[in-house]
Amino acid sequence: MVIKGLVTVLSTLAFMSSAHATVNLIKNGDAEAGLGGNSEVVPVPDWTGVTGGFTVIKWNAGGGYPSAIDPGPVDRGLNYFTGGTNDSYSAAYQVTDVLDNAGGAAFYASGYFGGFSSQTDYSQLTIKFLDEFSSTIGYAVLGEATPAERNNLTGLIFKEISGVTPVGTTKIEFLLEMNRLQGSANDGYADNLFFSITPVPEADTYGMLLAGLGLLGIRARRQKS
Repeated sequence: MVIKGLVTVLSTLAFMSSAHATVNLIKNGDAEAGLGGNSEVVPVPDWTGVTGGFTVIKWNAGGGYPSAIDPGPVDRGLNYFTGGTNDSYSAAYQVTDVLDNAGGAAFYASGYFGGFSSQTDYSQLTIKFLDEFSSTIGYAVLGEATPAERNNLTGLIFKEISGVTPVGTTKIEFLLEMNRLQGSANDGYADNLFFSITPVPEADTYGMLLAGLGLLGIRARRQKS
């Protein structure tokens, strides 16, 4: 009975944390907001500071671009990110505020990244942890699916990382970059970008846990008596 009560308290806390962890802090991380193009540059909602030919393309655009039957997300939707046709470097970013319990919190990031055939063009997501003065105090990089990892196929593969946010983090910047190393088009591809943090429990949450354990201890002593 005591064990059951303890599990109930811990399960409640685990549920509270997991509820936060399922929130994607990257807006339009799946490239579905707005209309996808065929190869031309189109507006990409929620992403700013656009450099080069940063754009989104339809999965059925054809012309050698990844198709709905090529490796990629199962729930790939209609569009994915790419670097455009002529620019060797394309990028865009967004910044989100995470003022509550950001420092020392666990984070998780994932996404699909890829390229064209055996060419070495690639995309990557740089996650920058910023302090109250918008200075970078830490970062993590996700992506760069090599041709070998893709088996020299056109398409996208899944990548993920996890870690802990630096103490002092109040904002997070997501920088999505595409680099052309071969060919005429910038074939760095990305889709289904995801980032979440599990906030540090508030003091009252710890209080709930300690109070719950205290009650369980009292119950155990009474049962023993």
